[in-house]
Amino acid sequence: MSSDTSIDIRAIIFVNESAEDSYRNLPDEVRQAADARNSAIQNNRRLPRDQRKSLSGELAGIDEVRISFDGDTYRVYDLIEFNEVIYILDAGMKKSPRGKEIPQQQVDRLVARRKMARDDYLKNKALYQAEQQSRLQRRKAWEDARNPRPH
Repeated sequence: MSSDTSIDIRAIIFVNESAEDSYRNLPDEVRQAADARNSAIQNNRRLPRDQRKSLSGELAGIDEVRISFDGDTYRVYDLIEFNEVIYILDAGMKKSPRGKEIPQQQVDRLVARRKMARDDYLKNKALYQAEQQSRLQRRKAWEDARNPRPH
């Protein structure tokens, strides 16, 4: 997850306190797997198809990160459409009454939270861009230190 000294390409932001609580209340093993998958997404690495799905229709722009654990399936919903930040919109155990379908109440919550995230991004875009430039400079320095060039 992002910090002030992060070298990740994109920051991760919780869209609101409820989304953060849902994420933090995942079982430890699930949260660790979610952290690893979100770290991959932050740094533009691919995940296997069974671990990440881009949603469509009224949920376009949202990715569903999937984690299987102890016979259950957990989901983390990320808004990934911005170059500088990823918003975590929601997290929890899959509660679909029918197959892969997302319950309408959750669809409505994700749509509302996507709007909140987009509004926050537009309001803070310049700040997020400046923070990303700082992260990219730290990342380059870190990469240069790990791979010194011969003189």
